[in-house]
Amino acid sequence: MGKALTRFVSKITKENLWIYVINSLINGPKTGYEIVKEVKGRYMIRVTTVSVYVVLYKMERDGLLKSFDKDGKKYYMVTEEGLREYNSAIKALVDLLSRFNCVLKCGGSTGEKP
Repeated sequence: MGKALTRFVSKITKENLWIYVINSLINGPKTGYEIVKEVKGRYMIRVTTVSVYVVLYKMERDGLLKSFDKDGKKYYMVTEEGLREYNSAIKALVDLLSRFNCVLKCGGSTGEKP
């Protein structure tokens, strides 16, 4: 992977972990550990556990998440504000991709010459 692509991937993954966190929480509350596991496993983002917890803290502070304790564990859940921000971000991504003439799942032209 070249430098430009590496920077691009970092911007849409590590620097925007909040999108992946909310996507992880859409189907219900999870512990921080479960979120870290999903971010690393499902989304294959190479990020430290501490980084994810920093993002969780900031998201809760900003009203995108709220936490609660259950059975001695801290759980996180997405708020209405978090869902609004998430939906706006997804719409922005779809709009951006459409400007590159992408079709569903970007199965269209890659811009490469035949």
